Amino acid sequence: MWGLLDANSQVPNSPLALLKRMTSPEFLARAVAEEEKLERSYRVHEGCPWPAPRPLYVLALSEGGPASGAPGALHTLRTRLPLAGVQDELNQAMGWSSPRIACSRVADGVVAFQTLVAAEAYAAELEEARGLPQASVAVVETASHALFRSTAAAQAVVVVLADEADGSGPPGPLQLAGALLRRTREERLK
Repeated sequence: MWGLLDANSQVPNSPLALLKRMTSPEFLARAVAEEEKLERSYRVHEGCPWPAPRPLYVLALSEGGPASGAPGALHTLRTRLPLAGVQDELNQAMGWSSPRIACSRVADGVVAFQTLVAAEAYAAELEEARGLPQASVAVVETASHALFRSTAAAQAVVVVLADEADGSGPPGPLQLAGALLRRTREERLK
């Protein structure tokens, strides 16, 4: 389960109680564990990491709803990417021995899955999160090398979601979107 509150926990009844809970060692430890789990749940690739082609599953959002039959656009999320060379040059030009300036660019990240089951579960969650009619998000199988060629031509990246060994599935669409945009801190400490 993704989230910081336990299923049996109650929402505090006052701002002070909420503040106490959010600064408690237990809550902070749970937040760190949740962030680490989130960081392990995906990898951002600018080039194909596999020598041999393999199937990947991407999501296509149908335009005009499922009944229209119109081809859909790939589901992408804005993804922050570091510009390490620029950072190094700027910090060096300013005469700083330790990095003080962080530079990055934002690109479209095509969300891809290694299994059909994970892709279908995420598609259903995406429809629910966006309030879309059922079957508005299609799962499409593609070859990894073809996907990376297409994204390279568009200066996009591929966000490959890992299969969770504990059965928790990928993070939710909103949680993943937030994580991809706030990436940096040394690229989430690779």
